[in-house]
Order: sequence, then structure tokens, then C-alpha cells
Amino acid sequence: MCQTLMKLMCRFLKPDTVKGKFGGELSILSCDDVQIQLSDKDIVMGDDARGVLVKLGSDKQIIVMLGIRAFFCAAIIHLQHKLPLHNRLLKDLGCLNPQKLEYKSTQSAIQNIARKLQPNVDVSCALDEWKILQMDNNVAMINKEQIIEHYWNAIFALKSVANTVKYVVLPCIVKSGLVLAQMNAESERSLSINARVVTKERSALGDTTICGLRAVKDAVRFYDPVNNQPEKIVVTKEMKRYVRASSVPY
Repeated sequence: MCQTLMKLMCRFLKPDTVKGKFGGELSILSCDDVQIQLSDKDIVMGDDARGVLVKLGSDKQIIVMLGIRAFFCAAIIHLQHKLPLHNRLLKDLGCLNPQKLEYKSTQSAIQNIARKLQPNVDVSCALDEWKILQMDNNVAMINKEQIIEHYWNAIFALKSVANTVKYVVLPCIVKSGLVLAQMNAESERSLSINARVVTKERSALGDTTICGLRAVKDAVRFYDPVNNQPEKIVVTKEMKRYVRASSVPY
């Protein structure tokens, strides 16, 4: 969310203006101020656009650059008003990032997440487990580069000396936060996949056929999510029979 706005600002504004700012600080940044805008030659645009711009006369170049500046200003102002940059909960969800786990600031963040998403949970117990997690050597050895869901699953699979679950309170809090963060992305991704399945040439497909195609795609996608090697899916005789049956003329 903030990164999207920062990327856009860095294309148009001087880096020192954006550096070190986050959340609400970005929302009050005035992009209309010419003093913090990049020069015409430093504004980031595509090579094709820059190539066309060079071929124009000097007068037309000035007009086009004014239009580009107006576009960047309008886009940034729109995002500043529409993005929930002042939402503390969304900011606190960043504590679930494996790379930020050791930060002391995450302790207040996990407490706020617990209060907002799991009001029936004892916040003090959640904080106690979070502090233990930050000092846990076994947690430090878990690969932080893997998919975030797999990372947290590995943590919650850890056992205590008594062979019991080490973290009791944190799982429901963390899962609530991860679900909230992924909710919109998954639904939008699903719609995009459906759009690729039902093309203009396949608009007559029935609901059952579409669901079948999606089931196959999802089965291949999730066959080996840890190693990301779906090509190793086992092809059985039954699978081959279904494939042949799908091509049988009616």
C-alpha cells in the first residue's frame, strides 16, 4: 500500500522528500510544490515515451511535460485520499513480516492486532509469547525467505520440552492478520484466472466445465507449493483416462 504510493512519488519527486516517510506522513506530502519535484530530464518515464518526447519540438515538449506533471500530481493526490494511510492496524500488520520479527516496535503492534482481531484473547499472554518467540533460537533457524504462510506454520509446529505446542495464543492472532492481508489479493487473482480461462473463443463453456478447468489449474498449482515444482505431479492411468474422455465426440 505505502510502497505503491512511494514508487509513484519516487518517479516524480526528489528522493530526499520521500525518504524515511511512512503512512500518514506520505498523505500530507504536497506534490504540487515545484521545489520538491524532479527536473524534466529526471522524471521517470518509459523509454518509448521518452523517445517520442525527444522527437517533438521544444514548445510541444514543454506542453507534454506539463501534462505529465499534472498526471503525476493527480495520481498521487488520488492515492493520498483513497489509501488508508492512517490506519494503524494495517501498519501494525507489518510486524508479521519475518524480516521485522526481532524489532522491539513489533511488541506494541502485536498487542494492537490482538485487541482488534481477537478481542477475546488475553493480550498480556500474547505479548509474553511474542517476546519468547523473538528470543527463540529455533525460530531464528527457520528460513525467512519462504512463503509467509509456510514460515508461520513452521513456527507454530515447534514443540516445547514437554512435547506440547509451544505457542498457544499467537496462532489465532497471526492467522487472523494473514487472512486480512491476503483476502483481496486472492479474490482478485481468482477473477484474473477466470478471465484467462473463459476467453472470447470459449465463452460458450458451461459452469461445470469452467469449474473443472479451475480445479485442474488449482490442483497443479498447489501440488507442490513448498518447492514450487508442480511439473513433478504424478500422471496416473486414471488421469490419462479422464483426459481422453474429455476429447470424446458427443
